[in-house]
Amino acid sequence: MENMVFVFALLLCNGVAFAASFRQDPSVNLKTLVNDYGYAAEVHNVITEDGYILELHRIPGVINKTLSETKKRKVALLLHGLLGSSFTWLVTGPKRSLAFILVDNGYDVWLLNNRGSTYSRKHISKLETSYGFWDFSWHEMGIYDLPATIHYVLNNTDQSNLNLGCFSEGCTQACVMGSLKPEYNEKINFALALAPAVYWTYVGGLVRFLIPFTRILVANVELFLTYEPAGASIKQLLHYALGTYYPGTFRLFDYGPVRNLRLYNSISPPDYRLENVNIPFAIYHGLNDLLVSPKDIDLLKGRLPNIVDAYLVPGKLNHYDFMLGLNINQLCYKRALALMEKYNQE
Repeated sequence: MENMVFVFALLLCNGVAFAASFRQDPSVNLKTLVNDYGYAAEVHNVITEDGYILELHRIPGVINKTLSETKKRKVALLLHGLLGSSFTWLVTGPKRSLAFILVDNGYDVWLLNNRGSTYSRKHISKLETSYGFWDFSWHEMGIYDLPATIHYVLNNTDQSNLNLGCFSEGCTQACVMGSLKPEYNEKINFALALAPAVYWTYVGGLVRFLIPFTRILVANVELFLTYEPAGASIKQLLHYALGTYYPGTFRLFDYGPVRNLRLYNSISPPDYRLENVNIPFAIYHGLNDLLVSPKDIDLLKGRLPNIVDAYLVPGKLNHYDFMLGLNINQLCYKRALALMEKYNQE
């Protein structure tokens, strides 16, 4: 029961108010939805090193003639947050969705669906209903899903680097990749981080109250590593929650002292080396975000070596306002896009 409470708390504690008329029917085929908005759409599949089959959605932009002469294209890869999918970037439609805004500005936009999300429920040898399929956290998304996707996108666009846009957990996996596979940092021209969920020292609201229950779960981790209807493993949630037991740290998964000693040669999990993440990072966050506190953003700012913008967006924005807020384009996206354009002109 505790695991269900924890999941629903994550969804409810940062609820965002928006008119029902803005919400698209999730049963509508994504490609049809994009086509109905007047945009082209493609579906691609990527197989990770550990056998997960990820579905990518592509909305190709119009290539600038000057750029096409030099074979240089503006490519953007967008990463969704916890319990999300590529649909997160499209739900608010043209003129409001960052994905469509980027396409309108000439970007070739690719949307990653991490393992376990709605569109990425296949593996070359494991069944979706098996324990083994769901035995992953955002750690695996960082060391497997993101590198495989970057490699695929660059090969298919004939580019040497791309722009990365991430929301919440998507930024977590980007930091994991950058710290453990720093050779991929040079493949990222610019990183736009919206409410990056990296440190959880100051997490608030109902989530803080429910964190003690995670010790119950981790004690029986093989019994509880299953999936929730929205598309996430319990291990993803545990990895965040257990991080609060080590304030001010961003660490690998805590399996308990015995298994930690076997895996890490230490009773405590090691820290991710954020000093390796030298990607140009632009961070945008909200004052009323109970999942990503401004104090946790300060911790992140103190560790990343190449922050090119750190902006507390005006107003009392909560976590999901960065995806669904009615005025988020004016408040945040325009500033972020202007900076991204600067990096694409250099």
